[in-house]
Amino acid sequence: MLSLSDDQGGEAHLYLHVLMQTDTTERRRGSGERDKFHYYLPFVGLVCRPSFARCVGVSPLTLQRYKKHVRDGSISVKAHGNMLNKNAAKVNLVWLVKWFKNFAAEVGEVVPVKVRMQKTKDGVVKRYYTREMYTLLPATFTWDAIYDEMVAYVNRGLRVFEPARSTMGKLLQLHCPNIRIRAAQSNVCDLCTIYQSRMRTSATADQTEELGQHTESARRMRRECKKDKATCKVTDGSGSDVAVIVMDFSQNLTIPSVTATPSQWYFCSLLAVNVFGIYYENDGTQTNYLYDETTSGKGSDQINSMLHHFIRTVVVPSGKKKLVLYADNCSGQNKNNNVVRFLLAQVQMGTLDHVDYKFFDSAASNTTVHISRGNDFFKSYKPLVAELYKKLSGIQQYQFFSMNAQQPGVVQCRKGPNDAPVLQDLRRKIDGRLTESDNARRKLTHFLEDLPSRP
Repeated sequence: MLSLSDDQGGEAHLYLHVLMQTDTTERRRGSGERDKFHYYLPFVGLVCRPSFARCVGVSPLTLQRYKKHVRDGSISVKAHGNMLNKNAAKVNLVWLVKWFKNFAAEVGEVVPVKVRMQKTKDGVVKRYYTREMYTLLPATFTWDAIYDEMVAYVNRGLRVFEPARSTMGKLLQLHCPNIRIRAAQSNVCDLCTIYQSRMRTSATADQTEELGQHTESARRMRRECKKDKATCKVTDGSGSDVAVIVMDFSQNLTIPSVTATPSQWYFCSLLAVNVFGIYYENDGTQTNYLYDETTSGKGSDQINSMLHHFIRTVVVPSGKKKLVLYADNCSGQNKNNNVVRFLLAQVQMGTLDHVDYKFFDSAASNTTVHISRGNDFFKSYKPLVAELYKKLSGIQQYQFFSMNAQQPGVVQCRKGPNDAPVLQDLRRKIDGRLTESDNARRKLTHFLEDLPSRP
Protein backbone atom coordinates (compact mmCIF):
# COMPACT_ATOMS: atom_id res chain seq x y z
CA MET A 1 0.00 0.00 0.00
CA LEU A 2 1.13 3.54 -0.73
CA SER A 3 0.52 6.59 1.38
CA LEU A 4 -1.43 9.49 -0.08
CA SER A 5 1.63 11.73 0.37
CA ASP A 6 3.56 9.59 -2.15
CA ASP A 7 0.80 9.75 -4.80
CA GLN A 8 1.24 12.13 -7.63
CA GLY A 9 -1.36 14.25 -9.38
CA GLY A 10 -4.86 12.85 -9.49
CA GLU A 11 -4.01 9.37 -8.19
CA ALA A 12 -5.24 10.26 -4.69
CA HIS A 13 -8.62 11.34 -6.03
CA LEU A 14 -8.86 8.14 -8.08
CA TYR A 15 -8.27 5.96 -5.01
CA LEU A 16 -10.95 7.78 -3.05
CA HIS A 17 -13.53 7.31 -5.81
CA VAL A 18 -12.74 3.58 -6.02
CA LEU A 19 -13.16 3.15 -2.25
CA MET A 20 -16.52 4.91 -2.34
CA GLN A 21 -17.84 2.44 -4.94
CA THR A 22 -16.45 -0.65 -3.22
CA ASP A 23 -18.87 -2.61 -0.90
CA THR A 24 -17.77 -3.20 2.63
CA THR A 25 -18.38 -6.13 4.94
CA GLU A 26 -21.06 -4.10 6.80
CA ARG A 27 -24.57 -5.60 6.29
CA ARG A 28 -27.28 -3.44 4.75
CA ARG A 29 -31.09 -3.90 5.00
CA GLY A 30 -33.02 -4.24 1.75
CA SER A 31 -36.16 -2.37 0.77
CA GLY A 32 -39.70 -3.44 1.63
CA GLU A 33 -41.42 -4.55 4.82
CA ARG A 34 -39.24 -6.36 7.28
CA ASP A 35 -40.46 -9.71 8.60
CA LYS A 36 -40.34 -10.09 12.34
CA PHE A 37 -40.07 -13.50 13.92
CA HIS A 38 -40.73 -14.26 17.56
CA TYR A 39 -39.25 -17.26 19.33
CA TYR A 40 -41.20 -19.10 22.01
CA LEU A 41 -40.25 -22.05 24.19
CA PRO A 42 -42.74 -24.32 26.01
CA PHE A 43 -43.28 -23.35 29.66
CA VAL A 44 -40.92 -20.38 29.17
CA GLY A 45 -42.45 -18.03 26.64
CA LEU A 46 -40.73 -15.41 24.52
CA VAL A 47 -36.91 -15.79 24.27
CA CYS A 48 -34.14 -14.38 22.09
CA ARG A 49 -32.94 -16.08 18.94
CA PRO A 50 -29.59 -17.40 20.32
CA SER A 51 -31.33 -18.95 23.32
CA PHE A 52 -33.96 -20.56 21.08
CA ALA A 53 -31.28 -21.97 18.74
CA ARG A 54 -29.27 -23.33 21.67
CA CYS A 55 -32.34 -25.04 23.21
CA VAL A 56 -33.50 -26.74 20.01
CA GLY A 57 -29.96 -27.71 19.06
CA VAL A 58 -29.50 -25.77 15.80
CA SER A 59 -27.20 -22.98 14.74
CA PRO A 60 -28.38 -19.41 14.10
CA LEU A 61 -27.61 -19.88 10.38
CA THR A 62 -30.03 -22.82 10.29
CA LEU A 63 -32.73 -20.57 11.75
CA GLN A 64 -31.99 -18.04 9.04
CA ARG A 65 -32.46 -20.74 6.41
CA TYR A 66 -35.78 -21.80 7.96
CA LYS A 67 -36.95 -18.19 8.00
CA LYS A 68 -36.20 -17.93 4.29
CA HIS A 69 -38.34 -21.03 3.64
CA VAL A 70 -41.19 -19.46 5.61
CA ARG A 71 -40.95 -16.26 3.52
CA ASP A 72 -41.02 -18.28 0.29
CA GLY A 73 -44.04 -20.27 1.44
CA SER A 74 -42.26 -23.62 1.58
CA ILE A 75 -43.21 -23.97 5.27
CA SER A 76 -46.79 -23.06 6.22
CA VAL A 77 -49.59 -24.17 8.51
CA LYS A 78 -52.12 -26.74 7.36
CA ALA A 79 -55.04 -25.29 5.38
CA HIS A 80 -58.14 -25.16 7.54
CA GLY A 81 -60.61 -22.75 5.89
CA ASN A 82 -63.15 -23.42 3.09
CA MET A 83 -62.61 -27.15 3.34
CA LEU A 84 -65.44 -29.60 2.58
CA ASN A 85 -66.88 -31.39 5.59
CA LYS A 86 -65.82 -35.05 5.47
CA ASN A 87 -69.18 -36.33 6.71
CA ALA A 88 -71.09 -34.09 4.28
CA ALA A 89 -68.91 -35.36 1.42
CA LYS A 90 -70.19 -38.90 2.07
CA VAL A 91 -73.83 -37.87 1.52
CA ASN A 92 -75.39 -39.17 -1.70
CA LEU A 93 -76.71 -35.81 -2.85
CA VAL A 94 -78.39 -37.18 -5.99
CA TRP A 95 -80.40 -39.70 -3.98
CA LEU A 96 -81.26 -37.13 -1.27
CA VAL A 97 -82.62 -34.59 -3.77
CA LYS A 98 -84.57 -37.28 -5.65
CA TRP A 99 -86.14 -38.58 -2.44
CA PHE A 100 -87.07 -35.06 -1.29
CA LYS A 101 -88.73 -34.23 -4.62
CA ASN A 102 -90.76 -37.45 -4.52
CA PHE A 103 -91.73 -36.73 -0.92
CA ALA A 104 -92.79 -33.17 -1.79
CA ALA A 105 -94.82 -34.40 -4.76
CA GLU A 106 -96.68 -36.79 -2.46
CA VAL A 107 -97.53 -34.49 0.47
CA GLY A 108 -97.13 -30.98 -1.00
CA GLU A 109 -99.20 -28.79 -3.27
CA VAL A 110 -98.01 -27.04 -6.41
CA VAL A 111 -98.71 -23.28 -6.42
CA PRO A 112 -97.83 -20.85 -9.26
CA VAL A 113 -95.55 -17.97 -8.27
CA LYS A 114 -94.77 -14.85 -10.30
CA VAL A 115 -91.01 -14.41 -10.87
CA ARG A 116 -89.40 -11.28 -12.34
CA MET A 117 -86.18 -11.37 -14.40
CA GLN A 118 -84.21 -8.30 -15.51
CA LYS A 119 -81.76 -8.08 -18.43
CA THR A 120 -79.82 -5.12 -19.83
CA LYS A 121 -79.32 -5.13 -23.61
CA ASP A 122 -77.75 -2.20 -25.51
CA GLY A 123 -78.20 -0.01 -22.46
CA VAL A 124 -81.93 -0.75 -22.25
CA VAL A 125 -83.30 -2.54 -19.19
CA LYS A 126 -85.92 -5.14 -20.07
CA ARG A 127 -88.03 -6.96 -17.51
CA TYR A 128 -89.44 -10.40 -18.10
CA TYR A 129 -92.19 -11.89 -15.95
CA THR A 130 -92.61 -15.62 -15.73
CA ARG A 131 -94.60 -17.96 -13.55
CA GLU A 132 -92.77 -20.72 -11.75
CA MET A 133 -94.38 -23.61 -9.97
CA TYR A 134 -93.45 -23.88 -6.29
CA THR A 135 -94.21 -26.97 -4.22
CA LEU A 136 -95.41 -25.93 -0.76
CA LEU A 137 -95.31 -28.48 2.04
CA PRO A 138 -97.79 -28.34 4.93
CA ALA A 139 -96.68 -26.26 7.89
CA THR A 140 -96.65 -29.38 10.08
CA PHE A 141 -93.59 -30.66 8.19
CA THR A 142 -90.67 -28.93 9.84
CA TRP A 143 -87.08 -29.81 8.92
CA ASP A 144 -86.93 -32.09 11.95
CA ALA A 145 -90.08 -33.89 10.82
CA ILE A 146 -88.71 -34.24 7.29
CA TYR A 147 -85.47 -35.64 8.70
CA ASP A 148 -87.43 -38.23 10.68
CA GLU A 149 -89.31 -39.20 7.50
CA MET A 150 -86.01 -39.62 5.67
CA VAL A 151 -84.51 -41.75 8.46
CA ALA A 152 -87.62 -43.96 8.51
CA TYR A 153 -87.31 -44.40 4.76
CA VAL A 154 -83.62 -45.33 5.00
CA ASN A 155 -84.26 -47.80 7.81
CA ARG A 156 -86.35 -49.94 5.48
CA GLY A 157 -83.15 -51.48 4.17
CA LEU A 158 -81.39 -48.88 2.06
CA ARG A 159 -77.62 -48.65 2.26
CA VAL A 160 -77.37 -44.88 2.17
CA PHE A 161 -75.27 -42.61 4.38
CA GLU A 162 -77.63 -40.52 6.52
CA PRO A 163 -76.73 -36.82 6.66
CA ALA A 164 -76.97 -34.80 9.85
CA ARG A 165 -80.12 -32.77 10.51
CA SER A 166 -78.49 -29.41 9.83
CA THR A 167 -76.61 -30.72 6.78
CA MET A 168 -79.79 -32.13 5.24
CA GLY A 169 -81.64 -28.84 5.63
CA LYS A 170 -78.81 -26.80 4.11
CA LEU A 171 -78.38 -29.15 1.14
CA LEU A 172 -82.09 -29.35 0.33
CA GLN A 173 -82.59 -25.59 0.60
CA LEU A 174 -79.65 -25.09 -1.77
CA HIS A 175 -80.55 -27.70 -4.40
CA CYS A 176 -84.37 -27.54 -4.15
CA PRO A 177 -85.18 -23.80 -4.10
CA ASN A 178 -88.70 -24.35 -5.50
CA ILE A 179 -89.79 -26.53 -2.59
CA ARG A 180 -90.79 -24.57 0.50
CA ILE A 181 -92.46 -25.31 3.81
CA ARG A 182 -95.78 -23.55 4.04
CA ALA A 183 -95.97 -20.62 6.47
CA ALA A 184 -98.16 -21.44 9.46
CA GLN A 185 -98.74 -17.86 10.64
CA SER A 186 -102.02 -16.11 10.11
CA ASN A 187 -101.79 -12.87 8.11
CA VAL A 188 -98.61 -14.17 6.39
CA CYS A 189 -99.26 -16.16 3.22
CA ASP A 190 -96.82 -18.31 1.27
CA LEU A 191 -96.08 -15.69 -1.39
CA CYS A 192 -95.16 -13.21 1.35
CA THR A 193 -92.67 -15.73 2.70
CA ILE A 194 -91.12 -16.17 -0.76
CA TYR A 195 -90.92 -12.42 -1.38
CA GLN A 196 -89.37 -11.78 2.03
CA SER A 197 -86.77 -14.51 1.57
CA ARG A 198 -85.71 -12.92 -1.73
CA MET A 199 -85.50 -9.47 -0.17
CA ARG A 200 -83.55 -10.64 2.88
CA THR A 201 -80.13 -9.95 1.35
CA SER A 202 -80.90 -6.85 -0.74
CA ALA A 203 -84.23 -5.20 -1.48
CA THR A 204 -84.73 -3.19 -4.67
CA ALA A 205 -87.47 -0.69 -5.39
CA ASP A 206 -89.18 -3.09 -7.80
CA GLN A 207 -89.21 -5.90 -5.26
CA THR A 208 -90.66 -3.58 -2.63
CA GLU A 209 -93.34 -2.46 -5.09
CA GLU A 210 -94.24 -6.06 -5.93
CA LEU A 211 -94.57 -6.91 -2.25
CA GLY A 212 -96.77 -3.84 -1.74
CA GLN A 213 -99.03 -4.87 -4.61
CA HIS A 214 -99.28 -8.36 -3.20
CA THR A 215 -100.11 -7.18 0.33
CA GLU A 216 -102.90 -5.01 -1.08
CA SER A 217 -105.05 -8.15 -1.09
CA ALA A 218 -104.43 -8.50 2.66
CA ARG A 219 -105.62 -4.93 3.18
CA ARG A 220 -108.76 -5.70 1.16
CA MET A 221 -109.32 -8.74 3.38
CA ARG A 222 -109.01 -6.55 6.46
CA ARG A 223 -111.62 -4.16 5.09
CA GLU A 224 -113.84 -7.14 4.25
CA CYS A 225 -113.56 -8.40 7.81
CA LYS A 226 -114.51 -5.00 9.23
CA LYS A 227 -117.53 -4.91 6.94
CA ASP A 228 -118.69 -8.36 8.09
CA LYS A 229 -118.28 -7.37 11.74
CA ALA A 230 -120.36 -4.27 11.15
CA THR A 231 -123.04 -6.31 9.35
CA CYS A 232 -123.65 -8.69 12.25
CA LYS A 233 -123.98 -5.83 14.78
CA VAL A 234 -126.45 -3.57 12.98
CA THR A 235 -129.51 -2.56 15.00
CA ASP A 236 -132.05 -2.19 12.16
CA GLY A 237 -132.45 -5.98 11.79
CA SER A 238 -130.86 -6.28 8.32
CA GLY A 239 -128.05 -8.51 9.63
CA SER A 240 -130.01 -10.41 12.26
CA ASP A 241 -129.71 -13.74 10.42
CA VAL A 242 -125.91 -13.54 9.90
CA ALA A 243 -123.45 -15.11 12.34
CA VAL A 244 -119.77 -14.09 12.11
CA ILE A 245 -117.23 -16.29 13.88
CA VAL A 246 -113.43 -16.50 13.98
CA MET A 247 -111.70 -19.76 14.88
CA ASP A 248 -108.10 -20.76 15.54
CA PHE A 249 -105.90 -22.90 17.75
CA SER A 250 -104.14 -21.11 20.59
CA GLN A 251 -100.45 -21.48 21.38
CA ASN A 252 -99.33 -24.78 22.83
CA LEU A 253 -99.79 -25.00 26.59
CA THR A 254 -98.38 -27.46 29.11
CA ILE A 255 -99.54 -28.66 32.52
CA PRO A 256 -98.29 -27.49 34.93
CA SER A 257 -97.47 -24.10 33.45
CA VAL A 258 -95.46 -21.72 35.67
CA THR A 259 -93.00 -18.94 34.99
CA ALA A 260 -90.14 -20.53 36.98
CA THR A 261 -89.44 -24.09 35.85
CA PRO A 262 -87.98 -26.35 38.57
CA SER A 263 -84.78 -28.09 37.60
CA GLN A 264 -86.23 -31.59 37.90
CA TRP A 265 -88.86 -30.78 35.25
CA TYR A 266 -86.19 -30.79 32.59
CA PHE A 267 -86.10 -34.56 32.93
CA CYS A 268 -89.89 -34.93 32.62
CA SER A 269 -92.28 -34.62 29.69
CA LEU A 270 -95.02 -32.13 30.56
CA LEU A 271 -98.57 -32.79 29.44
CA ALA A 272 -99.52 -30.67 26.40
CA VAL A 273 -102.99 -29.09 26.24
CA ASN A 274 -104.70 -27.99 23.02
CA VAL A 275 -106.91 -24.88 23.11
CA PHE A 276 -109.23 -24.23 20.16
CA GLY A 277 -111.13 -20.94 20.28
CA ILE A 278 -114.23 -19.83 18.35
CA TYR A 279 -114.97 -16.13 18.74
CA TYR A 280 -118.61 -15.12 18.21
CA GLU A 281 -118.58 -11.58 16.80
CA ASN A 282 -122.33 -11.06 17.25
CA ASP A 283 -122.16 -10.84 21.05
CA GLY A 284 -118.38 -10.58 21.59
CA THR A 285 -117.90 -13.91 23.38
CA GLN A 286 -115.54 -16.77 22.69
CA THR A 287 -115.84 -20.48 23.35
CA ASN A 288 -112.62 -22.34 24.09
CA TYR A 289 -112.38 -26.11 23.60
CA LEU A 290 -109.71 -27.62 25.87
CA TYR A 291 -108.34 -31.16 25.64
CA ASP A 292 -104.98 -32.73 26.37
CA GLU A 293 -102.72 -34.51 23.92
CA THR A 294 -103.86 -37.96 25.07
CA THR A 295 -107.46 -37.20 24.05
CA SER A 296 -106.94 -36.33 20.39
CA GLY A 297 -104.79 -34.41 17.91
CA LYS A 298 -105.20 -31.18 15.92
CA GLY A 299 -106.42 -32.37 12.51
CA SER A 300 -109.41 -31.63 10.31
CA ASP A 301 -111.66 -34.15 12.10
CA GLN A 302 -111.11 -32.34 15.38
CA ILE A 303 -111.86 -28.99 13.69
CA ASN A 304 -115.09 -30.34 12.20
CA SER A 305 -116.18 -31.86 15.52
CA MET A 306 -115.74 -28.64 17.49
CA LEU A 307 -117.20 -26.51 14.69
CA HIS A 308 -120.21 -28.81 14.42
CA HIS A 309 -120.75 -28.55 18.18
CA PHE A 310 -120.62 -24.75 18.04
CA ILE A 311 -123.05 -24.56 15.11
CA ARG A 312 -125.46 -26.95 16.83
CA THR A 313 -125.33 -25.28 20.27
CA VAL A 314 -124.81 -21.57 19.48
CA VAL A 315 -125.53 -20.62 15.87
CA VAL A 316 -128.69 -22.64 15.21
CA PRO A 317 -130.42 -21.87 18.58
CA SER A 318 -129.87 -18.14 17.97
CA GLY A 319 -131.83 -18.36 14.72
CA LYS A 320 -128.90 -17.65 12.38
CA LYS A 321 -129.11 -19.17 8.89
CA LYS A 322 -126.09 -17.45 7.33
CA LEU A 323 -122.58 -18.11 8.60
CA VAL A 324 -119.41 -16.09 7.90
CA LEU A 325 -116.38 -18.01 9.11
CA TYR A 326 -112.82 -16.66 9.36
CA ALA A 327 -109.72 -18.81 9.92
CA ASP A 328 -105.98 -18.73 9.28
CA ASN A 329 -104.12 -20.24 6.31
CA CYS A 330 -102.93 -23.42 8.02
CA SER A 331 -103.48 -26.12 5.40
CA GLY A 332 -103.20 -29.04 7.81
CA GLN A 333 -106.05 -27.80 10.04
CA ASN A 334 -108.37 -25.17 8.56
CA LYS A 335 -107.67 -24.66 4.88
CA ASN A 336 -108.26 -28.15 3.54
CA ASN A 337 -110.85 -30.11 1.62
CA ASN A 338 -112.32 -31.87 4.65
CA VAL A 339 -113.46 -28.65 6.35
CA VAL A 340 -114.82 -27.22 3.07
CA ARG A 341 -116.76 -30.41 2.35
CA PHE A 342 -118.12 -30.46 5.91
CA LEU A 343 -119.47 -26.91 5.53
CA LEU A 344 -120.86 -27.83 2.11
CA ALA A 345 -122.74 -30.71 3.73
CA GLN A 346 -124.20 -28.36 6.37
CA VAL A 347 -125.65 -26.19 3.61
CA GLN A 348 -126.96 -29.10 1.55
CA MET A 349 -128.52 -30.69 4.66
CA GLY A 350 -130.46 -27.47 5.32
CA THR A 351 -128.80 -26.63 8.64
CA LEU A 352 -127.58 -23.34 7.12
CA ASP A 353 -128.71 -21.44 4.04
CA HIS A 354 -125.41 -19.78 3.20
CA VAL A 355 -121.78 -20.14 4.36
CA ASP A 356 -118.83 -17.87 3.55
CA TYR A 357 -115.50 -19.42 4.52
CA LYS A 358 -112.76 -16.75 4.58
CA PHE A 359 -109.18 -16.73 5.77
CA PHE A 360 -107.89 -13.90 7.92
CA ASP A 361 -106.79 -13.87 11.59
CA SER A 362 -107.80 -15.08 15.05
CA ALA A 363 -109.33 -13.58 18.21
CA ALA A 364 -109.28 -13.56 22.05
CA SER A 365 -110.78 -15.82 24.72
CA ASN A 366 -113.76 -15.93 27.04
CA THR A 367 -115.80 -19.10 27.61
CA THR A 368 -114.34 -22.59 28.06
CA VAL A 369 -115.50 -26.07 27.05
CA HIS A 370 -113.48 -28.91 28.58
CA ILE A 371 -113.23 -32.14 26.57
CA SER A 372 -112.25 -35.02 28.83
CA ARG A 373 -110.53 -38.18 27.74
CA GLY A 374 -112.75 -41.10 26.78
CA ASN A 375 -115.92 -39.23 25.76
CA ASP A 376 -117.55 -39.30 22.33
CA PHE A 377 -117.02 -35.64 21.42
CA PHE A 378 -114.67 -36.05 18.46
CA LYS A 379 -116.12 -37.73 15.36
CA SER A 380 -114.56 -39.10 12.20
CA TYR A 381 -115.88 -36.83 9.43
CA LYS A 382 -113.18 -37.42 6.84
CA PRO A 383 -114.40 -40.73 5.30
CA LEU A 384 -118.03 -39.56 5.15
CA VAL A 385 -117.43 -36.19 3.49
CA ALA A 386 -114.95 -37.85 1.11
CA GLU A 387 -117.69 -40.29 0.10
CA LEU A 388 -120.18 -37.47 -0.48
CA TYR A 389 -118.00 -34.88 -2.23
CA LYS A 390 -114.92 -34.66 -4.42
CA LYS A 391 -111.81 -32.67 -3.58
CA LEU A 392 -111.73 -28.97 -4.43
CA SER A 393 -108.90 -28.40 -6.90
CA GLY A 394 -106.46 -25.54 -6.22
CA ILE A 395 -107.78 -24.88 -2.74
CA GLN A 396 -104.63 -23.07 -1.54
CA GLN A 397 -104.83 -20.32 -4.17
CA TYR A 398 -108.27 -19.11 -3.03
CA GLN A 399 -109.20 -17.05 0.05
CA PHE A 400 -113.02 -17.07 -0.22
CA PHE A 401 -115.31 -20.11 -0.33
CA SER A 402 -119.07 -19.54 -0.55
CA MET A 403 -121.78 -22.22 -0.34
CA ASN A 404 -125.46 -21.51 -0.96
CA ALA A 405 -128.55 -23.65 -0.51
CA GLN A 406 -129.79 -22.53 -3.94
CA GLN A 407 -126.80 -24.30 -5.53
CA PRO A 408 -126.39 -27.57 -3.60
CA GLY A 409 -122.94 -29.11 -3.81
CA VAL A 410 -121.41 -26.07 -5.56
CA VAL A 411 -118.57 -24.03 -4.04
CA GLN A 412 -117.83 -20.49 -5.26
CA CYS A 413 -114.08 -19.87 -5.02
CA ARG A 414 -112.54 -16.39 -5.12
CA LYS A 415 -109.00 -15.13 -4.63
CA GLY A 416 -110.13 -11.75 -3.32
CA PRO A 417 -113.28 -9.88 -2.28
CA ASN A 418 -113.77 -8.30 -5.71
CA ASP A 419 -112.60 -11.19 -7.93
CA ALA A 420 -114.93 -13.17 -10.15
CA PRO A 421 -116.03 -16.46 -8.54
CA VAL A 422 -114.97 -19.84 -9.90
CA LEU A 423 -117.69 -22.47 -9.52
CA GLN A 424 -116.82 -26.07 -8.67
CA ASP A 425 -119.45 -28.77 -8.26
CA LEU A 426 -118.09 -31.25 -5.71
CA ARG A 427 -121.00 -33.71 -5.67
CA ARG A 428 -120.07 -37.26 -6.53
CA LYS A 429 -122.09 -39.20 -9.09
CA ILE A 430 -122.97 -42.71 -7.98
CA ASP A 431 -125.16 -44.89 -10.22
CA GLY A 432 -125.89 -41.85 -12.36
CA ARG A 433 -127.18 -39.76 -9.46
CA LEU A 434 -125.44 -36.84 -7.77
CA THR A 435 -125.19 -36.51 -4.00
CA GLU A 436 -128.59 -35.54 -2.61
CA SER A 437 -129.54 -33.67 0.56
CA ASP A 438 -131.18 -36.71 2.16
CA ASN A 439 -128.06 -38.80 1.57
CA ALA A 440 -125.81 -36.17 3.19
CA ARG A 441 -128.20 -35.76 6.15
CA ARG A 442 -128.46 -39.51 6.70
CA LYS A 443 -124.71 -40.12 6.64
CA LEU A 444 -123.78 -37.23 8.96
CA THR A 445 -126.59 -38.11 11.36
CA HIS A 446 -126.48 -41.90 11.64
CA PHE A 447 -123.07 -42.99 10.37
CA LEU A 448 -120.68 -40.73 12.27
CA GLU A 449 -118.18 -42.83 14.23
CA ASP A 450 -116.18 -41.79 17.27
CA LEU A 451 -112.63 -40.71 16.61
CA PRO A 452 -110.29 -43.09 18.49
CA SER A 453 -108.33 -41.59 21.35
CA ARG A 454 -104.57 -41.49 21.33
CA PRO A 455 -102.81 -44.32 23.18
